[in-house]
Amino acid sequence: MAAAEAAREDYDTALAIWVVYAHAGIARAQAELGRCLLNGWGVNRSVEHALKWLMMSAQASDPLGQYLLGDLHLKGESGALNQSIAEE
Repeated sequence: MAAAEAAREDYDTALAIWVVYAHAGIARAQAELGRCLLNGWGVNRSVEHALKWLMMSAQASDPLGQYLLGDLHLKGESGALNQSIAEE
């Protein structure tokens, strides 16, 4: 549902959906919310808030959340380059 909106770059609609599901504990929605925060899609870019949502998603074993969190650490966007965390 929200993926179609995001594909059309309608991030306001996608975010409205993902926020509800992310707060309900849906790991994929947490990953998508984190990705939006990380890229500044429909919201002000916030690595700090993206990290929070991506960590929740990754801890729930969502593959997208794990990938995005690892990439964030690999690029050093979390504050310092951390390859060991990225490889987890």
